[in-house]
Amino acid sequence: MRFLLFVIALCLMAGGAHAKRSSSGIVSFGSEKLHVIAKLPDTAEYNVDGKQLDIGLLYKDYSFMFIPLWQSDKQYVGMTRGDNKSYYAWPSALVEKVSQSAGLKLPPVNEVDLGFWMTYGGKLAFAGVVLVIALMYRRKAKQATEVVA
Repeated sequence: MRFLLFVIALCLMAGGAHAKRSSSGIVSFGSEKLHVIAKLPDTAEYNVDGKQLDIGLLYKDYSFMFIPLWQSDKQYVGMTRGDNKSYYAWPSALVEKVSQSAGLKLPPVNEVDLGFWMTYGGKLAFAGVVLVIALMYRRKAKQATEVVA
């Protein structure tokens, strides 16, 4: 039990002060991530400073040991093609206007599919890890009571 508490404390400390900006730590407390939702046509209309724009999704990702557990604060943003680190904060009316002018139909923000791993896989993997730890602890406790008896 002490070992498990030590591992959890170590993981919490390893996240560091930069956890909100990047997902480099073992524990990430809401790092911002970008995901391309729709590629806009390659025309001058969707070009800013020589860079092509796309519509992306900005969201906060909470993870433990690189396993995504929860995503929140989702919003559509403009982002430059090929750059997953910078974005343009667009109001929802502008996102709707740009998507309509490009002939795209965007789903509501909460219904955007981020893929199986981000949506379900991380939660299943985390539940599996917790289950394995619980079974190991139970087995160890059972063996300790058999030795005493």
